[in-house]
Amino acid sequence: MYHLHIYCNKKYEKNSNASRYLKLSSEPKWKRAIHKTTSMMQKNEENTKKNPTLKKWDLI
Repeated sequence: MYHLHIYCNKKYEKNSNASRYLKLSSEPKWKRAIHKTTSMMQKNEENTKKNPTLKKWDLI
């Protein structure tokens, strides 16, 4: 059990997204949904800056 715990920690250190998701999973669902949409919007903004011909809500 202890070894498994260390393994998980190492895995999450590499994958920051997973650790972020773990933090989010302790929050209520509506907060998680808000976080998801804001991150999606940020991604879209970045994409539109890179490629101005895209519309704002075109997901890539």
